[in-house]
Amino acid sequence: MIGLPWQPICAFLLSLLLPVSLLTAVPVILVRYLVLQLAKLIYWRKVRTILTTRSSYYGFDDIYNFPKSAILVGITLEGTLELESFQEEFHTRVVLSQLTSTELRYPELREYVFQWMGYLFWRKELEFKIEDHIR
Repeated sequence: MIGLPWQPICAFLLSLLLPVSLLTAVPVILVRYLVLQLAKLIYWRKVRTILTTRSSYYGFDDIYNFPKSAILVGITLEGTLELESFQEEFHTRVVLSQLTSTELRYPELREYVFQWMGYLFWRKELEFKIEDHIR
C-alpha cells in the first residue's frame, strides 16, 4: 500500500506527457517520411533510404578537413598479400555478399551519403570500383 499515493500522480503526468509527445513526434515522423518519398521520386534510381539518426552523426562529420571521429580497422596477416587479390576477395566476399538473391548484405558499401532538404540519404554509386576504396 506504500505505492498507492504515487499512482494518481503518475497517471496525471502520463495524461499530460502522452498527448504532448504525440503532438511533437507525429509531425516529425510524417515530415521525415514525406521527404524520403519525395527524394525517391526525384532521385528514383539513386536514393535507397534515409540515414538513421545514429548514422547521421557520421554523415555530418567533415571527414576530409576536420574529422570529429574515426573508424579504423586493423588486420594482421601471415605472409604477403597482393593488393589486387585482397581487393578482389573483399569485393567478392563482403561487398557482393547477399542476404537474398536480390538483396545485398551491406548495401552501404556501394553507396555514399547525400544531403537533401536537411536530411541525409544513402545514394548509390553508379560506377562503383573497389580500387577507388581500397588502396
